[in-house]
Amino acid sequence: IARKEEARKRRELFDDGLDKFQSGDYEGALLDWENVLGLEPENYMGDNFSKVSEIFQVSAFNIACCYSKMNQVNASLEALEQALVSGFDDYGKIRNEPNLANVRASPDFKP
Repeated sequence: IARKEEARKRRELFDDGLDKFQSGDYEGALLDWENVLGLEPENYMGDNFSKVSEIFQVSAFNIACCYSKMNQVNASLEALEQALVSGFDDYGKIRNEPNLANVRASPDFKP
């Protein structure tokens, strides 16, 4: 029961972050998604043998979007790297996501 409660809490935080991001509260969204990362279960093993959950991967990507919207390009690049290392592999989204426009304009961005 505790695991299901934790999963529900993480999903709720994730959804709250989406609402905040869509309303322009990037700092609030960032905090929610950072908390989602912090609540990742220890020793997680997905059905596809991934070491992190999909919600972790997407939250890391969303954190990169937050930092980009706040013009914190280096922090956004670090978050994007964390997303990629964790298994986020939607490269088309990275290349085309409007919320990452500031990052893609950086000379440090390597497509």
